[in-house]
Amino acid sequence: MSNNNIISLTIRLPHELSEQLKQASKQLGTTRTGLIRSAIHDFLTKDEIVLDFSPMYSDKSDRLTLNVNQVTRNILENACLKYNQSANAVVIALSVLILERSAKWLQLAGN
Repeated sequence: MSNNNIISLTIRLPHELSEQLKQASKQLGTTRTGLIRSAIHDFLTKDEIVLDFSPMYSDKSDRLTLNVNQVTRNILENACLKYNQSANAVVIALSVLILERSAKWLQLAGN
């Protein structure tokens, strides 16, 4: 894929969430952006997934550049329409779901 097909999205993640994602991605052997891109495809394409937009975090945030292709961007845009939320809000809610799921995966892998 050429760089012309890459779309860069700047996401602002609450600092605590960003740090938790760093830890989870290390344990899973990937990057935060790789984890989020995978989750976009794995979770946002399924109708039964419900995102929770209520978790509260501090105002301090970290900037994350999420490079995606057009297919991934379209999935994210559809989720924004479905939930009537911004891309940033969808990625934050998705990140919370990632952390919940990755904790279960890591627990299962450890047993």
